[in-house]
Amino acid sequence: MTDEELMGLLVDENEEAFTLLYEKYKNHVYRYIHSLIGKSYIVEDIFHEVFLSLYRNRKSYTRLSTFKTYLFSIARSKCIDYMRKNKNLVFYLDNSDLEKQGYSENFAERLHREKVRMDFNSLMSLLPEKQKSALHLKDVEGMDYETISTILNMPLGTVKTLIHRGRESIYKAIRSKYE
Repeated sequence: MTDEELMGLLVDENEEAFTLLYEKYKNHVYRYIHSLIGKSYIVEDIFHEVFLSLYRNRKSYTRLSTFKTYLFSIARSKCIDYMRKNKNLVFYLDNSDLEKQGYSENFAERLHREKVRMDFNSLMSLLPEKQKSALHLKDVEGMDYETISTILNMPLGTVKTLIHRGRESIYKAIRSKYE
């Protein structure tokens, strides 16, 4: 059954359809929100708001785009709302999840890998919101440019430019640090 068919069932208040959609997209949505906001306790709140909003507004769902595009648009909107309300807060990426993953490499390799990852995450958090969002959708979620264009509500060329500039900024910063 496709996502759009499941959403059609959800419109008719089929809770099993909601559960299936939630299970399929929960990790993707969480990672996306985390890449924009960073603080785990805030990410959890926004994450729940996204799926609550999806459920509450199920009757207004229209098939103008794919379900995935629709869901990530909700997530982006919730993140932007939060950032607007909390302009004075500094956002950074929390790396506590690295400890939970239990790497099998030796300590020195793990330490180096975590340092590079922390550097990457901190650089990613410094990018402008649009670059960070586009880069995450492309490189982490693996979405195509057209889908990203729809989610961000931007022309295709702008999305490609944002991704290119974001990658370039991170590459230059990491390269200069490790040379």
